[in-house]
Amino acid sequence: MSAHRQGAGCGGAREEATIFRSLRRWVEEPSARVIVAVSAISLLTAFFAFIREVVLAARFGTSRVVASFVALSGLQAVGIVVLADAVGLGVATLLIRREQTRSALLRFSLAAALGVGICQYAGAHWLAAALTGDSGQLTREVTTGLRWTAAGSMGIVLSGGVGGALSAANRLRLNATLSLLSTLSCTAAIVVIKSARVAIYGGWSASMAVVAVASLVLLERNPRSWFSTTARPNFDVLIVAGPIALATLLNQSSFLIERRVGAGLGQASLASIGFGQKIAIAPSGILLSGFAAWVLPRFLRLGHNDVARLHRELVRNLRLILGLIGLPSILLIFLAAPVVHLILQHGAFTAADASTTAEVLRGYAWGLPSIGGYMLVMRAAQAIRRYRLVVVSAGAGLVTTAALVVPLTAAWGVGGVTSATSAGNWVGFGLCWLLVSRALRRERISRASNGTASRPDAGGSLTADHAAIVHDRV
Repeated sequence: MSAHRQGAGCGGAREEATIFRSLRRWVEEPSARVIVAVSAISLLTAFFAFIREVVLAARFGTSRVVASFVALSGLQAVGIVVLADAVGLGVATLLIRREQTRSALLRFSLAAALGVGICQYAGAHWLAAALTGDSGQLTREVTTGLRWTAAGSMGIVLSGGVGGALSAANRLRLNATLSLLSTLSCTAAIVVIKSARVAIYGGWSASMAVVAVASLVLLERNPRSWFSTTARPNFDVLIVAGPIALATLLNQSSFLIERRVGAGLGQASLASIGFGQKIAIAPSGILLSGFAAWVLPRFLRLGHNDVARLHRELVRNLRLILGLIGLPSILLIFLAAPVVHLILQHGAFTAADASTTAEVLRGYAWGLPSIGGYMLVMRAAQAIRRYRLVVVSAGAGLVTTAALVVPLTAAWGVGGVTSATSAGNWVGFGLCWLLVSRALRRERISRASNGTASRPDAGGSLTADHAAIVHDRV
């Protein structure tokens, strides 16, 4: 028996040594250093965003302005952020493939930003009515907020294009640093400015716009090239990123459902949804920021050169992400009340507000791992150009959320609203993983039978030489 235990102990020691060797090899890779650096900057960004939420809750509580900002942030998540992500993905993909010039893509980003700002300002009243479902004071406040934040929405879209260009150039640290600067300026506005509207609407909008223009200047230092009349904005961005943007639109539409149902429960519930969401995404957002910046170009190259390796890396990273996000999710489920009490219950934020926000947080927490998993699987689908699978999965998740939100809200109140979102996230992620995993196996078999290791360059993928150059730079 003692010999058996000794053998088991030696086996455990060897396994532990193997794990540490694998971890050490991963840390020594250049890609790992990029993830660590971007995640460290994201940690600072999350810290100051946390400070901003604490000060916002203490100074303004769940007031109408705060509830209004939560409502319009739902519109931004569905429309503005989706467009910005699409622009960023399209710019990064086209630049990595060397299919378009950077100046042409940045001109498109600037044109898209201007169009978004004009549409948001002109249609503020109709958008506010659609968000809140009434014509009372909350709708009028949301209308004001949409007009104040039109410039910030322009900044988000422009930042998406600039961020895609920075990712394609492997300037991931600069991209993360610009995000940190925008968060710092937003936080400063909340701390310093006394007026709720100026601090919340004006501070956010000015921060987004100024940082976007500054990042554009850093990337493209010849302003004349932005407004060149000899070349039109390149709309290939939408062709490349359109399907992924549609999938993201469907996935993010749950935010609109949340805001619409939350508005019916009162402005305190609506504001609590915003605070609960910010607390919920803080642990996972830090890690996902680093992975999201690195995964897209990495998966694009593997999708061209080695599908089998892409599948292996997807599985490995998926296990890592689900494990790392799963632990804080479990803690948030059981410790929601004390966490909210510790973070937010100060000043104008009452005990009743804290109780409502804790319910919101529990609903969000159990769905957090699915967000990280979905991000990875969606990038793998993009790498092998199986966009339809992502759209179908996102649509299934949205249908699940829409079907469950009314019965769960009736049963659990505001916590049921966010639980419906989590259920939809898990359905979307699970279906996307099944479909993409099967597609990867079929792609590997197809290429093996054709005697090719990679997709032909006629499809617009990276050339082998360029893939090797970019891989060395990463």
